[in-house]
Amino acid sequence: MNSSKISPSALTEIISELRTKLHDFSRAATLRKEELLKQLLQKHVRSPQLLARLYRLCSFLLAYPADQKQYRLALQLIHHLQAQVQQLPKVASLRLENSALPGTACNVSLSLHLTKVLKEALGPALNIFSIDATAEELEAVLAAVLPPLAKPAIVDQHLTAAELRRLLLHNRKDVLVQLIRWFDACVLTEEVKESLWQKLKVYVRFVVPSADPQHDGLFDPTYIQTGRLKKPIRVRITAGPMLREEKLSAAQRAALLLRARLALAARQRETDPITYADERCVRMFRADRGFYIALFSMLPVFRLPLETYVGYLIFKHGLPIAYGGCWMFHFRARTGIHVFEEFRGGESLYAFAQVLRLYHQCFGITQFFADSFQLGKNNEEGIRSGAYWFYHRLGFRPVDQRLRKQAEREAQLLKKQPGHRTPDSLLRAFAAGPVELLLDRKKTSPDPLCISEYFLKCWLKGSFHYRLFSLIDFVNVSVGIRELHYWSADERHAVLKLIPLLHVTEWSGFSQKDRRQILNLLRMKGGADETAFVRATQKSEVWERWLMALTVRRSDGLA
Repeated sequence: MNSSKISPSALTEIISELRTKLHDFSRAATLRKEELLKQLLQKHVRSPQLLARLYRLCSFLLAYPADQKQYRLALQLIHHLQAQVQQLPKVASLRLENSALPGTACNVSLSLHLTKVLKEALGPALNIFSIDATAEELEAVLAAVLPPLAKPAIVDQHLTAAELRRLLLHNRKDVLVQLIRWFDACVLTEEVKESLWQKLKVYVRFVVPSADPQHDGLFDPTYIQTGRLKKPIRVRITAGPMLREEKLSAAQRAALLLRARLALAARQRETDPITYADERCVRMFRADRGFYIALFSMLPVFRLPLETYVGYLIFKHGLPIAYGGCWMFHFRARTGIHVFEEFRGGESLYAFAQVLRLYHQCFGITQFFADSFQLGKNNEEGIRSGAYWFYHRLGFRPVDQRLRKQAEREAQLLKKQPGHRTPDSLLRAFAAGPVELLLDRKKTSPDPLCISEYFLKCWLKGSFHYRLFSLIDFVNVSVGIRELHYWSADERHAVLKLIPLLHVTEWSGFSQKDRRQILNLLRMKGGADETAFVRATQKSEVWERWLMALTVRRSDGLA
């Protein structure tokens, strides 16, 4: 297609008009948007900043098109813009680094695990951009990961940071591969390795891959939701049909996980369930209106001791638009959502409602919490956007009864006066504490933070004689189970994380059978999928008594 050049001022006018009509789905606005898209398909955009602005507008149009024709035009323009990114002069392309646009470079500091898996997937396309650690940090990390015979050559030489970097980078085709090998070879826990890797401050560089939403067959290309945005005033989580799980092959699970990791890495973000995801447990569910929700469970070695942390990524017409997760414990879960900037103003409320419905459907969660940061505490963006009302419309209410009454009065005022805006001071007051969505008052759970605080008090006060029992000691002596050799390494690891908590439990009210059941439930934490663990604890009366014993002792000050 032949493209004519366009002046920045003329292009700015077209982009501004397109932006003003982005949320207008009237027939006149739809026809005008199509005219503007056709004009842009004939133009050659030379400004990096305007390329980025236009790409983000097109992404929104792909996610929320007025009709099929608009979707096709937006997709064509996306491809047209990606081709123009490749034609930019080197100096101009540098301005698009870390913009997350396909075809542009991304320089990002990632965890060791994510660096490893992306290196395996991308090969030479992922390499070191810089190592920003100080001389002291470099020396300490290298001394920890290198073989003992090599340490004097590092430590005793008192090399500067520049000399240490030259030592690492000199005459090596792929320094990143060598660094990863050193970390793999050292005998340290995964947690310690990750901590040392962060001290290195390694920045890697890769080119963001092209973003064709239908290229890998993960999403149904025949179904495109068009028409006005669905922005309900209030959403009932339990209303509506169950989300349908898509059957994924091993190759599709791998492709979906790679897409999720790259989507976050390109935006210089990470979340543990996606970084440390177990590829075997990747799942995807189809909602209506073109939404898909992918769930990611963590590898056993990286799982939390008490909570089950499962992340999600929301797709609309194959484009990743938002991510988040749920920290689940029994019937309760802490949750939140981050919508990518270019997709804000769309159907975020409706999409998050589907996420909550999915966690209720898959994991039986009946008690959701959003923490104060999500609402705006120490988060000015949350205050400016009125984040509290986003959660209020989903049914969340302040846990604090005084704030709850105040929020209800403000909600009534907004209903009576449509032009009224809640003062920032009041939004900050609402953000002082968490909000709660309760789907079933009969199914609630204690806060796992209470259990953690109880154990910490025991530890700090020295109210018990703690020593590191081996797993076999505790299992055979305290509980009496002798089938330890049938347990997998992951199951042993899961129980080992909670051995100290088991030691501070007052077992006088629990029979041998009760203790056996609790230990078997903890063993499930190290199973192939934590879903079974969550569901089993919800059905166990013994588990509820154990939680109550721990939280009651904390509240009574028995620690």
